[in-house]
Amino acid sequence: MFELESEMIAPLTESLPRLLIPEGPYVVACEVPDGARVIDIICASMPDSRDMAQAEGVANKLSRLSMAQTMVLALIWREKKVSASRLSAMTYVGLDELREGYLEPFCRAGLVDQEGRSWVVGSWGEARPGHLIAVEAKLTDWREAIWQAKDNRGRADYSYVALPKVSRRRTREELIKSAREQGVGVVELHPRGEAEIVLKARKTPSDVCIQKWQLAVRLLADSSRTNSRWTLIEGSAGA
Repeated sequence: MFELESEMIAPLTESLPRLLIPEGPYVVACEVPDGARVIDIICASMPDSRDMAQAEGVANKLSRLSMAQTMVLALIWREKKVSASRLSAMTYVGLDELREGYLEPFCRAGLVDQEGRSWVVGSWGEARPGHLIAVEAKLTDWREAIWQAKDNRGRADYSYVALPKVSRRRTREELIKSAREQGVGVVELHPRGEAEIVLKARKTPSDVCIQKWQLAVRLLADSSRTNSRWTLIEGSAGA
């Protein structure tokens, strides 16, 4: 049995992608900071890992962006093609400030291109993650885990809690009922490290999952570093 939450991470990162991501390649990272929160595990399917290599050329440029710039660039990436006026309305940033502080610097850095009145990300944007999955691991406090997993729905397409196998029937039923109400999935970790999905997460609506693309920008920014927290697995997770 597990004595520390940290002991749960290795078996989870080994078995969860196989359960949650049917096709590779994919990336996985642990202890991912996002504002005041730290997400225990994030997995993201990458439909074509060659696009990750293409994005390495802009990784340093992405890593130098401010939080506000990352947010604006993430919106352009998410929308695929967006006009400056719509982007201004989405961000509450005036058109002049948007052009001078964001769009023009992005363009000079090769991060975005202008197509008529609209803006699109450059070729690096082909490294779009498929599904992004967040997992919160807890030894006993399942209520806090569900609260954190609910918060993670703003960051991920699917959000899960992972706990050691719950033996008490009433507690297990209460856990699953609460998770289902929040759209959160439940993973049980058995003593030998095998993970089992006992409740599948609901897909987060796009208007709720607004921080996914900011995390994706940071994923690419971090991907080419020698000490990157992200590990690219070329093979199929489900193999």
